[in-house]
Amino acid sequence: MPVPVGGLGLSSRSIGYILAVYGLINALVQTFLLGRLVRRYGAKGVFVSAMVTVLPVFILPPAMNWCLRTYSWDNVWWGWLVKGMLAVQVACGLVVELGYGM
Repeated sequence: MPVPVGGLGLSSRSIGYILAVYGLINALVQTFLLGRLVRRYGAKGVFVSAMVTVLPVFILPPAMNWCLRTYSWDNVWWGWLVKGMLAVQVACGLVVELGYGM
């Protein structure tokens, strides 16, 4: 979706790569780490952690769009900031998925 409409201006290919890596990491985390996390912190602890990380998942997209509307991808510092915010959003999304994997 274009930046003026509320998106990040990413190409379809970039979005596909991001979602492919997200799915692969999600499968690995749920397969190899979820059981260990539940044994260590309990089902309630994992679920509460998952629900707490929902907040950044919903707050970061408007913040990223604002940064791009204000400074665009061409500004090196802000471009890296938006990439970092996208990485944090994806990581928080992985934690949120743990709450549904139990």
